[in-house]
Amino acid sequence: FTSSGSEMDSSTPATKPRPNPKIPKNVQHIGGIAVEFPYQPYGSQLAFMGRVISTLDRAQREGHCHALLESPTGTGKSLSLLCSTLAWQQNQRSKNLYANLSQSKPAPEALTDPLAHGGGFVPETEPSASGTPGPAPSATNTKNQKKKMAPTIFYASRTHSQITQVIREYKKTAYRVPMTVLASRKHYCTNMHLRGKDNIDEKCKLLLKNQEVGCSEFKNVHKVKGHPSLQKGGCHEV
Repeated sequence: FTSSGSEMDSSTPATKPRPNPKIPKNVQHIGGIAVEFPYQPYGSQLAFMGRVISTLDRAQREGHCHALLESPTGTGKSLSLLCSTLAWQQNQRSKNLYANLSQSKPAPEALTDPLAHGGGFVPETEPSASGTPGPAPSATNTKNQKKKMAPTIFYASRTHSQITQVIREYKKTAYRVPMTVLASRKHYCTNMHLRGKDNIDEKCKLLLKNQEVGCSEFKNVHKVKGHPSLQKGGCHEV
């Protein structure tokens, strides 16, 4: 009903306010890098991420740098470490992309008069004093032409069970990068006759040395390598 007491048209649906898609993300600018965080970080998390980024910047300049960072349990160390590190890597990838584009060779200039070079489209090489064609221009050092790549991140944990927690925290972030989980035979061995045994490493080595019997799972490794999800651009979700 309206304020005058008359009944409103029931055919007019009640509209709910839609969320504004242009609402800015929760971005924290730390050390000149925009870090996306899933929620408002605490002061300790900001300090933690700031020290991580400064350490990575110093390592990039000097070639190596170490940092020992501590924070009480439950203060979001894993999430802070992931967001700051991945934001720094993303920033490095953007810088390298711009540097690679600026270092790329410019397109060759078109010949205004193709017939001005001996009737051909390719300029003739000037003969040297010995009568042989002159040396070709010195090629650019292949090392300088190598594209710059963003550093690879290795996230190590004390136990394999802690990786599950790290992956859970990683899924809370806005970053998605190609990744894989490295583990020992104890976790990744698919041979049903060896799984669960304490001396799995020794058993595996002995089985691989025996060429007559061998390991059926190891023989099928080429089939696994050809799976579409393991190809470039395939599924990287863990």
